[in-house]
Amino acid sequence: MYKGLICFTAFAALSAGANAQVSALINYPVADVLGHREFQFNHNFTSADSKLTGQYLHSHNYVLGLFDVAEVSGIADFLGSHTFGLKFTPYRSKDEKFAFGFGWQGLSSDAVSHFEYGRYTIGDYNLHFGYQHDDEDRGVFGFDHAFSQQWGCSAEYVGNSTGSSAYSLFYTMKSGLVLQGIYTKPHDFATEANYTFVLTYTFRI
Repeated sequence: MYKGLICFTAFAALSAGANAQVSALINYPVADVLGHREFQFNHNFTSADSKLTGQYLHSHNYVLGLFDVAEVSGIADFLGSHTFGLKFTPYRSKDEKFAFGFGWQGLSSDAVSHFEYGRYTIGDYNLHFGYQHDDEDRGVFGFDHAFSQQWGCSAEYVGNSTGSSAYSLFYTMKSGLVLQGIYTKPHDFATEANYTFVLTYTFRI
């Protein structure tokens, strides 16, 4: 996986709570969090470098919303690696058009990093913007948009030469169950683009 990827990797069109909202985007966090006791499980299939195996790599992750202000997440790659993340959303405007969040990723590894994000809603579009900090600083900008109750899309740009651009299309099969396809192109042209397919299920515990 590419440096700087975020372990908050769900992109659910509908959450299990009364107020449906996007919690997070593939590889990039956003300011919002899941509702209290909402649990999200994701299984990911990501294309490997064709020069190596040409196969798909499997991983899964989970996200738990706490008290409508925080998320705890974990991600495992089936190769023995398991890392955790933590995110807070301390501020939302009364009209819900703006939110601010921050957090940490890689908490159980030697590569702990942190991020700060904002979200601003214009009509049916959510704009996200912020920074990722590890051994380098990266600016991030993107959006997500729902065409209908079933279909939606997103796009994200992570700055500098170690960043990437990602484009996503998602389909809600039924309430809480979402299938998503993502195309990610690193800015380093020597690195192949990859494809990820994610099956997400969200429910309240």
